[in-house]
Amino acid sequence: MDARPRARSTREEQEAQQAVERKTQLEEAIAGLPVRGNPDAPVTIVEFSDFQCPYCRKAAGIIADIKEEHPDDVRVVFKHF
Repeated sequence: MDARPRARSTREEQEAQQAVERKTQLEEAIAGLPVRGNPDAPVTIVEFSDFQCPYCRKAAGIIADIKEEHPDDVRVVFKHF
């Protein structure tokens, strides 16, 4: 009996478990923060921003473009820096 398929299965299970743990950590970290876009989107952008920062203002335009191009696939979470 070859151990490779079993090892691959175990590795895939570990990776799946790690993905679940990362998603749980993300959800806990962003709980209560303002969210724009699809709350169940597969991609989450956490934007650390400052209302008086000119660089943050420029980045806000880029984030808006991303949301416009991918309205169902991206959610943006805002965190005041």
